[in-house]
Amino acid sequence: MINCKNCNKPFQSTFNKGSEQLYCSIKCRQENAQKRMYERIKNDIMGSSQGNMEKPIVSHEQTYRPSYNHNELMDLKIELERMKYEQKIKDIENQYAIAMNQVNNQMQNILNKMEEQENEYVDESPSEFEKIISGIAPLILERIKNKA
Repeated sequence: MINCKNCNKPFQSTFNKGSEQLYCSIKCRQENAQKRMYERIKNDIMGSSQGNMEKPIVSHEQTYRPSYNHNELMDLKIELERMKYEQKIKDIENQYAIAMNQVNNQMQNILNKMEEQENEYVDESPSEFEKIISGIAPLILERIKNKA
């Protein structure tokens, strides 16, 4: 049994090939990676805010370590966030414009159909019933007048 490097729980290794398994799950591996990244960023910021009193540690993995002013880092972070939000606003505006175009097109189609229906030729020729009534009505009126 091996103890997880992140949560310290014992687990049984599931892989036999390659490097030794250090974490019990992918979640623990990702959490540990985030902790390491956070610590690395924190150390970079703290190291630069202390005025570089200590000489940066150089290893075979890291040959160059930039020194930033804390204010510069904060300004960069703020600028990046501003740019992200501006892009989100542009995306929302584009989606809104597309939706409005679709609505306008649908409204125009409805108006066109309504105009077509209004302009359709209505057959105003009399129906069979109207023809019969129009022929009989004068006769009925004459008989009513004659009796009166």
